[in-house]
Amino acid sequence: MSDDTIATWFAPHGPIARLLPGYETRPGQIDLAEGLTEALALHQPFLGEAGPGIGKSIAYLLAVLRSGQRAVVATHTKALQDQLYHKDLPLVERLIPGISTALLKGRQNYLCLLEFDRLQDEADQGVLSFATRDTGTAYQRLKAWVASGEAEAATGDLGALDVTLPDDLRRQVTVDSRDCLGRTCGFFERCYSQQAKAKAQEADLVVVNHALLLFDLVLGEQTAGGASLLPPAPVLVIDEAHHLPDVATEVFGAELTGGRWRAIESRLDRLEKPLLLTLAQAPALLRQLDTARTAAGEVRAQAEAWLETLLEALGKAPAKALEAVLDDAGRTDGQAVLAATEALADTIVALSKALAPATSEEAALRWQKLGGQIDRLATALAWALSPDDPDDLPLVRSVERQDGRRAARAVLRVRPLRVDQTLRRLLWTPRQGLAVSATLAVGTGPTAFDYWRGRVGVEGGVTRVIPSPFPFRTHARLYVPADGAAFDPSLPAHQAGDGQEAYRSRLLATIEDLLAVRRGGALCLFTSYAMLRYVHERLQDAQNGRLLQQGEAPPAALIRRFKADGHAVLLGTRTFWEGVDVPGDALSLVIIDRLPFAVPDDPLWAARVRAAGDRWFQDLALPQTLMTLKQAFGRLLRRMDDRGVCAILDGRLRSKSYGRTLVQGLPPATLVDSVADVAAFFQEAMPP
Repeated sequence: MSDDTIATWFAPHGPIARLLPGYETRPGQIDLAEGLTEALALHQPFLGEAGPGIGKSIAYLLAVLRSGQRAVVATHTKALQDQLYHKDLPLVERLIPGISTALLKGRQNYLCLLEFDRLQDEADQGVLSFATRDTGTAYQRLKAWVASGEAEAATGDLGALDVTLPDDLRRQVTVDSRDCLGRTCGFFERCYSQQAKAKAQEADLVVVNHALLLFDLVLGEQTAGGASLLPPAPVLVIDEAHHLPDVATEVFGAELTGGRWRAIESRLDRLEKPLLLTLAQAPALLRQLDTARTAAGEVRAQAEAWLETLLEALGKAPAKALEAVLDDAGRTDGQAVLAATEALADTIVALSKALAPATSEEAALRWQKLGGQIDRLATALAWALSPDDPDDLPLVRSVERQDGRRAARAVLRVRPLRVDQTLRRLLWTPRQGLAVSATLAVGTGPTAFDYWRGRVGVEGGVTRVIPSPFPFRTHARLYVPADGAAFDPSLPAHQAGDGQEAYRSRLLATIEDLLAVRRGGALCLFTSYAMLRYVHERLQDAQNGRLLQQGEAPPAALIRRFKADGHAVLLGTRTFWEGVDVPGDALSLVIIDRLPFAVPDDPLWAARVRAAGDRWFQDLALPQTLMTLKQAFGRLLRRMDDRGVCAILDGRLRSKSYGRTLVQGLPPATLVDSVADVAAFFQEAMPP
């Protein structure tokens, strides 16, 4: 689109500088943009790690749009989606006039006007009720949002609503792509999801998330290109690319809980209500409705009972392979649930055909869609209970305990052992993929991306590893306790009894000492809820109400409170190891309780370890742990003038041979070994 080189756009007096007062040229940003431009010209993949402060979003947006090719940009988080679309893209649109862009989310992120209209009808008839007062309050806010025109302005994106809808209400006012009535819906012309999709089909660049991108790739293969959610863009930009293999593992798998059967029963009840008066003179159809309703309740109860037996078989373990908890009786019961679910699907399909002459086309189609929903559930359950096909990639079937507010529940998962071949076939071969992240490489040199390549199936291409421009050596310290053995959680003496309590007390005392010398806020990251709760119980009195704990509010709300306070302490687990962007003194200390190695009793991880053989630690565990640590460390410095300390309270960094490898893979902060060193740094760099 321009004869200028990409570097001129980022020059001190270039187009960006003319638009942004105070803009400073960043060599790393130019390097990234040039690498992307080279890959686009060669039609090759691009793999790039760009540390904090590079400005990678503007680099890839400008490189792609200058190429003149249509593109889809996929992020992991909705927060980055919204930042790209509402903050970064408007700047690029000013730089390159005439381009068109769109933001597209999964259909269940948009208000369904048909389902909302049905709820309002139930309210008018006096038959609408909610399980909790909070749900009722949220419904009233939703009504006001629609009536005020705010919903129209936001294209029905529920993320723009100022309250989070409870799950039960959200399910009632949204539909997924397979349950949508499409053109037969009376609200089709006004459909928010359809409007967003139509805009995306015409756009030069569309912003989505990883899951939607992968669903679209699967849909295209299943329908031989006959159906799609996204426009046929030749270029795919994958931001936050370190998440891609894990998201693909979930998208290419299946998850079963009792909630799926309850959702079917609930949907059947909602579809039945408006028919009771319509079919008052059709007793045969009413009997069929009654039979279907009874069958749905029985199947739901049968499925819940079976899943409860799986939960009991887990004992105290958080997860086990399915074959370890499924005895002969359990397998027989599972097959019975499958048969009953398949029979219910047949019943609903037959009912939809019987209802067609007596109801509207729309009503009959709703029942037909319900039958399809049940059939998909039966297919997933059959997948879980069937042995592997030797011609297909191996699957890992597991049962996990998921703690809820009222009680624990069993989650049955089916996941592929690896996704590299599938991603190679769906993504890297037919499209040009450009992958960027703050943590994608392990080490440096030609093998830096080998770990990630092996997980996602990409070969060759243009690569860049661009370090953060932040002055870590002078502005940051990495604190690791000098006594490696005392802070080694893997030692048998620290696993139980008095030894475990002594280890925990030592960890707690060090955390208290660090909090006492800090300047500003502190983010404490834990690898387990148990340790988080242990520390929270013993810190809350000393922090004068400034102690925030994961779970007491939604993550985004906690981060807002933490940022606004400026001196708070936030305790979190994996949710907070990345995505926390708090510049300035409000976050000057990051504390990590132990190295984030994968949980050994996770059935998927155990299967991967077995498949990797003798080199599982070097080839799997270390690279994954380093990438997670780099993400956590990245929370510390968010601006050039930020200063702070990252404390990793795991003595294995000093006592184990791999500790040096991990430390060398982190940003080059100055290493210290005492709390006194930390206090001296804060006193000098951030005086009171």
